[in-house]
Amino acid sequence: MIGGLGGVVNLGTPGFLDKITESTHGTTGGYLIVAREHRLIITATDKSRIMETLPPAGVNWLVDRFIQGYEGSGVVVNPRGVEVLSSAKGVPAAGWYLAAFMPTAEAFAPIRAMQERMLLSTILLTLLAGSLTWWMLRRQLAPVVATAQTLAAQSAAGLPLQPLPITRQDEVGELFGGFNRLLLTLGQREDALKESEENLAVTLHSIGDAVIATDTVGRVTRMNPMAERLCGWMLADALGRPLSEVFRLFNADTREPGSQSGAIGPRAWSGGWPRQPYGIAGQGRAGVPDCRQRCPYPQCCRRNRRRGAGV
Repeated sequence: MIGGLGGVVNLGTPGFLDKITESTHGTTGGYLIVAREHRLIITATDKSRIMETLPPAGVNWLVDRFIQGYEGSGVVVNPRGVEVLSSAKGVPAAGWYLAAFMPTAEAFAPIRAMQERMLLSTILLTLLAGSLTWWMLRRQLAPVVATAQTLAAQSAAGLPLQPLPITRQDEVGELFGGFNRLLLTLGQREDALKESEENLAVTLHSIGDAVIATDTVGRVTRMNPMAERLCGWMLADALGRPLSEVFRLFNADTREPGSQSGAIGPRAWSGGWPRQPYGIAGQGRAGVPDCRQRCPYPQCCRRNRRRGAGV
């Protein structure tokens, strides 16, 4: 070897690399240039890191990938314990790579701010939509609520139901129209029932024989005047009482209670007498415990004795 030539570069003095390293990436981010072969920081925005050796292999996975030639981005925790977003681009001529880094808190701040704005907007829109929906439902259902309150008041006061006024030609109006038609039908049926009841009452009062009507369990529901005189019970006192209590048969000879099955049907009894010598014991308002001893209706007794029964 004849001779050698050497040179020294003072990396602390201003040079062409300072145009890169003096620039900041964002507010708190920066740049650094690393020599892959020596894992050595050549220069950096933070002057205190110049000539700093990077961690050995296996300590920082992203640095290991950058050393291996990876050009891209990743999130990693730097030696100071700060989570940063780092990106690298190789400089093949020098065997270096240029890395840019920025704390994730700053890098993702716009995204977080946008998420917060979207959340706030969503909440406001939800409240607005809920309020609008509530107002529309209240407006649509206001006639229904008012009608329900009116019907409840009429029912509590015992007033007859009146047709509902139809003020809107929509679903609510159709509902009110259907209710009015139903109310009309019920009124017609009630009138028909009242007319039938009146006709039945007139028919019962015009029948010359005694007639007693009961319900399915044998309780008195109707009596005509002849049955009242015969049994000694007024209709007002006999209503709801068992037929066996109002209309009692006994054997005129043996004085033993007789069965009603021969003279009384499941729902009504009318006038006629059984062929056996049975009589009737009145226990009602007429107060006749034994009609053979004392009968308030002698004409009835004589007529029925001729038919074969003693009263």
